[in-house]
Amino acid sequence: DFINAAVSGIWGESLALLHSKCKEIEIKCGRPLKHPRWDSRTLDIDIVFFGQKVFSNKNITVPHKEALNRLFVLVPVSDIEPGFMIPGKEIAVSKYIELLGRKKEILKMIAKSIKLDL
Repeated sequence: DFINAAVSGIWGESLALLHSKCKEIEIKCGRPLKHPRWDSRTLDIDIVFFGQKVFSNKNITVPHKEALNRLFVLVPVSDIEPGFMIPGKEIAVSKYIELLGRKKEILKMIAKSIKLDL
C-alpha cells in the first residue's frame, strides 16, 4: 500500500538543491541511498514539475519522465492548481487529464471491439 500526495510551494534555490534535499529526506526516512530500481521503499519523493522549467540530466528530469502518463500524479497537481500549464505542452493540467481520460476510454472501446482484455 502507498499514499500519493502533491505539494506546491515557492522554492528560491536551484532545482539541484531541491533534488538533494528530497534525497536527504528519503534517506532520513529509511530509504537506502543505493537501491534497485522499482524496489519497495519507505518514501519516494519525485519532483514532477519545477515551475515552467524543462530540464534533464543524469540525476533529474523535469517535467518528470512519466508524469504525463500517470493520472495518480496529475490529479493531485490539478487539485492544487487546475490551471497549471504543463511545461512545453501549452495545455493546463486539468484539460490534459480530461483528454487523457478520453484517450483511455477510446482505447478500451477499441480493445473491446476486437476482444482484447485490457
